[in-house]
Amino acid sequence: MTTASDPLSLHDRLLAATYRCVERFGMAKTTIDDIVKESGVSRATIYRQFPGGRDEVLLETVGWELANYFNQLADQV
Repeated sequence: MTTASDPLSLHDRLLAATYRCVERFGMAKTTIDDIVKESGVSRATIYRQFPGGRDEVLLETVGWELANYFNQLADQV
């Protein structure tokens, strides 16, 4: 669900929240509860988006951020 003030999809919002948690706590210490607090969604919503749980959301966050990095790099080149 997106709004005019929030152009990111729910999936991308969760990845962005996870990225902020990883920045703050590190990958090893980031928990689903941290992501719940940062994103403002329920645990059930996170598990619906990422059925593999913590490992899946962290793996997808790394891929998402790498894609963002390379897109920005391509824009600059």
